[in-house]
Amino acid sequence: MTRKLLVCSLLVLALVAMGLWNEAKAQTEVKIGTIFPLTGPLALLGNESFEASDLAREMVNERFGGVWGKKVVFVKADAPDPTSGTNEANRLITQENLKILIGTYASSISLAASAVAERNKVIYLEVIAASDEINQRGYRYTFRTNENASDLGTAAATFAAEVVGPQSKIDPKKLKVAIVHEDSAFGTSVGNGVKRSADKLGLNVLAFDNYKATSVDLSSLVLRLKALNPDVIIATSYINDAVLLWKTCKQLGLRPKALIGTSAGHGLPDFARILGPDSEGVFASEAPALVNPNGLNEKARALDKDFKDRWMAKKGRLPAGHAYRAFTGTWVLLTEVLPKAGSIDPEKIRQAFLQVDLPFGSLPNGLGVKYLPPEDPNAGLNARRLAGVQQWQGGKIYQVWPKNLATKNWIDIPLPPWK
Repeated sequence: MTRKLLVCSLLVLALVAMGLWNEAKAQTEVKIGTIFPLTGPLALLGNESFEASDLAREMVNERFGGVWGKKVVFVKADAPDPTSGTNEANRLITQENLKILIGTYASSISLAASAVAERNKVIYLEVIAASDEINQRGYRYTFRTNENASDLGTAAATFAAEVVGPQSKIDPKKLKVAIVHEDSAFGTSVGNGVKRSADKLGLNVLAFDNYKATSVDLSSLVLRLKALNPDVIIATSYINDAVLLWKTCKQLGLRPKALIGTSAGHGLPDFARILGPDSEGVFASEAPALVNPNGLNEKARALDKDFKDRWMAKKGRLPAGHAYRAFTGTWVLLTEVLPKAGSIDPEKIRQAFLQVDLPFGSLPNGLGVKYLPPEDPNAGLNARRLAGVQQWQGGKIYQVWPKNLATKNWIDIPLPPWK
């Protein structure tokens, strides 16, 4: 045998061995694609959302040896915008041959990526994004465990009517409310949800305005609001614009009786870190987080403690609402859905989603799980989702509503004068 022939033979043998090794490895792994904005303007929370999902994966591998006796492996994709969401979903499905995708934090990215999954009959699990539209397109392969935009809007408006009004000694129908939102798919969807709920409750809505989250000056908006003198401002914002809006309110002397944020910005640690004492008393309509353990069953309490301990060790602080959403959504997929499916076949997984039946209090954030069937107008949405209200007190955020999940009572209604 010539040297050249020997080299070629060895190369062929190496390639065959590598192929066999990869095939053997594939048979011991369950691969799932993840799509989050890991770079760009949403990167901070996009990365934390991935980390929370990944923590669920790590815990499932440690506790149960994975799924079906196979380790769960994530194939990461970075999607900072809807276009990359579409491209990455296509790549994960056509090149990586994946049958399950998890994402995405942002509604606009979720809408794009889940459309690709649906066309390819691949499972898409949304674990954070709130837009109502995600589950209103008649899709059969898209599921969501967390609350939607209407839920966040309903929680904010209901809290204003049932708590802020009475605490301020104002009839809810006379309670003057200003609704503002950033104008992305997320902000628009939540803002519309607030408006629908406020109208249904008979609140006196004085303003319904939008703005760009990238704004560097919100003084014209705040001056319009100041002229209306609202009792309550309900705002849907990301973190930078949430801080800017409240700073501008202070600068221009607008002090409502309550500020209720709706997820994304007002409930994040950076809100209190940046604003300091000015965050005191601000509310956030959010997915429940750090809830009263008495509202959870025994398994959920133990899981919640493990999750919080691991997150604290990893991040140096307790998890916020977005981390709870991502963790619990992924946990349900890995511990309830896939074991029932018994296979990576999307049809079997889809049927398994519809078989999950967990009462409220079964997850660390108080949720239960029962996904709505394909014929429902909100197909794939969890019927046992929750949205609640949290409040900043002494630099920390606490669950204050609903009462069964609350860890503290609300304070400062109406808010004291600016200092």
